[in-house]
Amino acid sequence: MSCFKKIIPFFCVPVFLIAATGTWNVDASGNWETASNWTPGPPPDATTDIARFLAIITANRTVTINTPKIVQGTEFNNNFNYLISGSTLTYQNGAGVTLDVTGGTGQHSIASSVVLANNFTATITPAINFTISGPISGAGTLTKAGAGTLILSGTASNTFSGLTTVSAGGLTLSKSGGAVAIPGDL
Repeated sequence: MSCFKKIIPFFCVPVFLIAATGTWNVDASGNWETASNWTPGPPPDATTDIARFLAIITANRTVTINTPKIVQGTEFNNNFNYLISGSTLTYQNGAGVTLDVTGGTGQHSIASSVVLANNFTATITPAINFTISGPISGAGTLTKAGAGTLILSGTASNTFSGLTTVSAGGLTLSKSGGAVAIPGDL
């Protein structure tokens, strides 16, 4: 009597979690939630997602957030202006979160409420202005980098609890009606 043992190979396939990048792909204003406005769909809405707003537009455009969104970062690069408005945009990822303006002459802005769930770096590489007019909250820090200027404006106070640091470029505080632009140390 002979015994045969079957050897069944066991394969381990590594799974890599990488940031999903969604790029706005229409030359029009529209809703963040519309999957066909992004390449590849679905729209960015996770702590590993990066929302990119690049050179597709040929005039100033508004991207409206209808329900709160979460991203690891946003990237802007266009000669026309993108305006992000509507519901809350949360920047959250344990590795840190970013807002990057990598090129172009567009004067982009975020009018939505912004939550800094982690330390946040706004790198505005070209010498342009980027405005956040919605209130900023959360436990993260805010660091401004790059040659451009970050403008904190609007009528609602910022309440984020982290430090604010300027490592390059400018930071303009232009809240109105007694609203607080920098709630902690600068």
